[in-house]
Amino acid sequence: MPINFKESFFLTHNDVIYDGPILHELMHRWGNYIIDCDYGICHWGDSNIYGRLGGYKGINKIENNSNILSYKRYWSGPYAPFELYLMGLISKEEVPDITIMEDYSNRVIKETDWNRKDGKDMLVKGDIKTQTYTIEEIINGDASNKNQLKNIGERIPNYKDAQKDFNILFVTIDYDEVTIDQKQSINDQIKQLSLDDSYDDGVYNFWEACKGKAVIKNGYKFG
Repeated sequence: MPINFKESFFLTHNDVIYDGPILHELMHRWGNYIIDCDYGICHWGDSNIYGRLGGYKGINKIENNSNILSYKRYWSGPYAPFELYLMGLISKEEVPDITIMEDYSNRVIKETDWNRKDGKDMLVKGDIKTQTYTIEEIINGDASNKNQLKNIGERIPNYKDAQKDFNILFVTIDYDEVTIDQKQSINDQIKQLSLDDSYDDGVYNFWEACKGKAVIKNGYKFG
């Protein structure tokens, strides 16, 4: 029986199913080319969304400089309200305003900041200009550039009717024989990722990242 793959993506290692980029890549199923706030135009790095596709917590003044708090380009933590809205898990009224920074890349004080651990502060010379948008303005495309979506419209279906249970098929492709230990590790990670409960381990599974609003119903394991 043929399988209909509606969406697919690739992970380069078999040990990153649970603690790694998978929740980030899943978010890309909903969040691409919407707002102009990152060098890759598919992430939220230069905004205060602070979700699984990046962002920052805030900006503090330090004398004549600006400190971008907990700047992250990629994964860690739960899904942000804007991401939950795009996934169809909350209403637009639950999404706070989104603030986007101007380009500051030529004013980063420490060159090593570009290679720092994701989620650390970044110090920038001078002030950082920002622009704040409401969710209605985002929906109208006011924060998009010419290469992105305009008038994207509201989320269809809305959070009341959107899908909340998801199925994922995991396929391992390896040129070498997969060992018994590797198979067990893969299956354990799938189980952790798919659990509709929380672990006290500092890592977010899908249910936790969605704040209990969605679940991976079936994580098909590696045989």
